[in-house]
Amino acid sequence: MRQDRPGELTGYICPMCGGALWKHTDGHGSAGADQDNYRCRIGHSFTPAQLWVLSCEMRNRAIGAAARAVAENVDLARALAKEARASGNETLAARLEGEAQSEERYVGDLLRMLEEAGTDDAGSAA
Repeated sequence: MRQDRPGELTGYICPMCGGALWKHTDGHGSAGADQDNYRCRIGHSFTPAQLWVLSCEMRNRAIGAAARAVAENVDLARALAKEARASGNETLAARLEGEAQSEERYVGDLLRMLEEAGTDDAGSAA
């Protein structure tokens, strides 16, 4: 564990471990162009370009996980609607079907976000 934290605590997180990142400077108040500028408590360090690329990758994984979770919820809602219909509860079945339709739109939105993010973020800074 690193005890020296000369630098400014940022609101950013380490894309490797999720810990807080400190912005380190060259001692004159400016970040050196050829040194690691961001470091977490356990020593992961990144240049601004590395931090950007890894953060975009982390964001893309989160969007993908969200899309999967919502898609699974769509399937669950439809399965439960079928069961509700079979047991004569048309009100619940209709509500669940409506939820499934709404969440299908969310899946589409998330997948579009992921597709658009993959075409413009990480590559532009590296």
